[in-house]
Amino acid sequence: PEDIEAKILDSPIIRDVVILMMIKDNESVLTAVLLTNEPKESVENFISKLNTQLESHQAIGDYFVWPSEDFPRTATKKVKRADIQASLEKHFYDKSDVTTLISDDLSKIIYELAPNKPNFDDNTVLTSGLGYDSLKRVELVSLIEEKLQVVIPEETITTETTVAELRKAYEQARGNPLPKTYKFPWYRNEPYSTVFTLFQATLLPVFRYYQKLRVENYTIPDTPIIFASNHTSHFDTIAILRATGLHGRKRLSVAAAKDYFFNTRIKSIFMGVLMNAFALEREGAVTRSLEIMGKQLDNGKSILIYPEGTRSLSGNVGDFKSGIAYIAQQLEVTVVPVKQEGNFQILPKGARWPHKGVCHVKFGKPMRFSRSQGIDEITSKIEEQVKQL
Repeated sequence: PEDIEAKILDSPIIRDVVILMMIKDNESVLTAVLLTNEPKESVENFISKLNTQLESHQAIGDYFVWPSEDFPRTATKKVKRADIQASLEKHFYDKSDVTTLISDDLSKIIYELAPNKPNFDDNTVLTSGLGYDSLKRVELVSLIEEKLQVVIPEETITTETTVAELRKAYEQARGNPLPKTYKFPWYRNEPYSTVFTLFQATLLPVFRYYQKLRVENYTIPDTPIIFASNHTSHFDTIAILRATGLHGRKRLSVAAAKDYFFNTRIKSIFMGVLMNAFALEREGAVTRSLEIMGKQLDNGKSILIYPEGTRSLSGNVGDFKSGIAYIAQQLEVTVVPVKQEGNFQILPKGARWPHKGVCHVKFGKPMRFSRSQGIDEITSKIEEQVKQL
């Protein structure tokens, strides 16, 4: 709301504004309550013009001119938003379902994140009734942990989970200690990471015997980005590490399947030390993986992700999973599409020993996405850009 209010207050005709989400005819309506002395026609023209400058999810659906000279305020001059909302509900909107939706903190969070916003009760199924897909369910448990300090295991929420079952899981989890904040392994911290980066510089040239690299001139930027690459071979990560150079490798982290590459201590250390890899959940609970990626980006690292989730059996680009879109959308991080060709002939899935060959690595144009764009739309755009390289 504050972002929209700030844009509205840029206008000299508006003295103050409050943005509210109201329920009208069982629909959510973004509503602007204005303090202004301008005539109705001027206000309508202002709102229409403003909507052309806002993101689609910020567009004003309704507005009211507050009848008094000022909003109701506290002793410290803060606007009483609840009083304004109650007044609108009483005089202009059907408020029959509002008290149900905001009766408790858990219901507020459920409603806040729901893609669909109909009336709901304890028997409503999260997926079919409120539109929660797998990624939205991850976001739901994350927000419950953040706002209510209660950790609900993600695997307890399925496609059949109802609001009542979620509430039961919430009550059972109350009082349990919060998980400890993730700490990176010792070998990912300075000065060890610098030492291992130099060690990589002596090891990676060995792979030239099998993998001749052909790569466009590309310099990994200083700002954190996400590389989204197709995946045909274990040699893919080696190619990217070689292509980004010594300086780039030091600031690159590779997302690797936890169930495959981190199922033993030796493999975990090998992947972490030599491949700059961190464990990524492919199925089930993924909140911790998202937390790790967020920390990597916060620390200035870029991330290499294979959105197909596994190596291609044909060498062609497969369907991208939507996790890449969720990360790009929520973190609003630049995505650079990458296409690798040739590694499938060098070491395809199932092969025990590599053959000699040439790998071509192509980097595409950076892509940015906003939270107003849908997950499916973002996934399709990234996949299409990789295929076109």
